[in-house]
Amino acid sequence: MRSAVSGVVLSWVLVGCGGGDGGETSSDPDSATVDAVADVTSDVPTDALGDTGAGDGGAGDGGAGDAGADAVVDTAPPSTRCAPLALPAAFVEVTDKTKLVQTVFDAAAGSTIVLPDGTYDLGGKTLQLHSKGVTLRGKSGDRTKVILDACYSTAAGDAIQITADDVTVAHLTVRRAYDHPIHVYGLATADVKNPRVYDVHVLDPGQQGIKVNANAAFDHFVDGGLVACSRIELTDVGRTKVRDSCYTGGIDIHASRGWVIRDNVVEGFFCASGLSEHGIHLWKGGRDNVVERNVIKDCARGIGFGLGESTVGRTYAGLCGGATLVGQYGGVIRNNTVFAGSAALFASAASFDTGIALEQACETVVAHNTVFSTSAPVSSSFEWRFARTNARFFNNLASHAFKDRGAGAVATRVGDQSAATAALFVDASKGDLHLVSTASVKDKGVAVPAGLCDDDLDAMPRTSLRDVGADELP
Repeated sequence: MRSAVSGVVLSWVLVGCGGGDGGETSSDPDSATVDAVADVTSDVPTDALGDTGAGDGGAGDGGAGDAGADAVVDTAPPSTRCAPLALPAAFVEVTDKTKLVQTVFDAAAGSTIVLPDGTYDLGGKTLQLHSKGVTLRGKSGDRTKVILDACYSTAAGDAIQITADDVTVAHLTVRRAYDHPIHVYGLATADVKNPRVYDVHVLDPGQQGIKVNANAAFDHFVDGGLVACSRIELTDVGRTKVRDSCYTGGIDIHASRGWVIRDNVVEGFFCASGLSEHGIHLWKGGRDNVVERNVIKDCARGIGFGLGESTVGRTYAGLCGGATLVGQYGGVIRNNTVFAGSAALFASAASFDTGIALEQACETVVAHNTVFSTSAPVSSSFEWRFARTNARFFNNLASHAFKDRGAGAVATRVGDQSAATAALFVDASKGDLHLVSTASVKDKGVAVPAGLCDDDLDAMPRTSLRDVGADELP
C-alpha cells in the first residue's frame, strides 16, 4: 500500500545490532509491505550543496562543459556552506525499522526518505538508492542522532549503494560496513551523475569509507559528485576490523570528473601493518576534481591525485597532449590542512608517508595548503612523480620536504615554504593549523591567478598580500 504523508510523525524504532537475517542484497531486498512512500520532490537547496558544474564527457572524449577549478569557487561563509538542508513539505518518514530497506528500495524518483532519531540495525542488508533524485536523510539535521549500523555484516558488504543520478545522503551516521559505508558506481549502460554526500559521519569502514567506481566494463562513470561538511573516520577499535593488508582509506574515487570534496574532516586512516590509501584519493583518469578546505588528521597518506606509474584509467581526447595512463587530468588541491601527530601512526609499520602526493597528474594545481607533522614523514610533506605529472604549486606551507620523486615529473613552484615550526600555528599539537597573528609567513606569498584560490581554509577572502599556507590572517 502506498500513501502520501506530509510531515507526519508516525513512529520510530530504536534498535541495536542483532543477528539479522543474513539475507543477500537483491532486487527484492525485503518481503515486507511498505506502508508509506510519497511521490514528492526532495528539497536540496543549492546554497548549501553548491553546483559542481560537471560536464557530460565519457570515455575517450572531452565532454561538454568545463568542470575546472574556476567554475566551482565557493566563498560562502561556513554557516552557509554547511547549513542543514531544508526539510521538504512532503516526505516519507520511516516508521518501522523492519521496513527501512524496502522503503528505500521502493522510493519514487524525487522523493525524500526521512529517518527520525535512533539507531538502525541494517540486518545484513544494503540500502539501495537507485531512483533519480532520491534523498535519504536524518530528520533532525543532527548527524549524531541517526545511526545506520551495518555491524560488519559480510552478507551485505556495503551499507549504502548509489546507482542513480542526483541522489543525496545527508545528516546521518553510517558505520561498521564490512566493505564500504557508502559506495557509488556507474551502471552497465549509463553514467551516474551528481551524487551528494552532505553532513554525514562515515565511521569505521572495513575498507574505504566512501568509494566511487566505474562499472565493471570501465565505460560508464560517476561524475559531478559532492562530498561536503562530513566526517570520515577510522578509530582505534575500527582499525582492528580492516582487512587485506590495510586496504582502507577515507574517500576513494576512481575515474570520475567534476567532483568537489570540500569542508570535510578525515581522520585516522592507517594500520599497525600495511600502508593505507589516502585520506582523500582521486585517480585512474579523474578530471577537473577540486579538493578544498578539508582537514586531514593522522592518516598515513593525506591527499593523493593518481597512484602508480602505469595504472590504466579513463582517457579524454586532446587533454595533456593526448597522454594516457594518467592518474588525474587537471584539477586543484587548495586550502587543505594535513596534520600528523599520532604516536600510534608514527609507530606503525608504514608510519606517516606523505601529506599531498601527485602521481601521473597533468596540469594540476596545488595552492595554499598546509602540511605539518610532528616527526619527519617517510617520504615528504609534498611530492610529485612520474613522467605525465606536470603541476603548478603556489604558496604551500610544509614542516618538511617538498620532494621531486623523479621519473620525468615536472613541477613549477612559487611561494612555497618548508621548515614550518609549531610556533606558526594556533595549536599544532592538536592539528589546528590556523596561523598565529605574528606568523612569519604573513604577507609572504606570491600572486595567484584570479579565481584559482581566492579564499582560505575558512572561506575568508585573501588579501592582495597573501599569507603562505591554508590560512589567511586579517
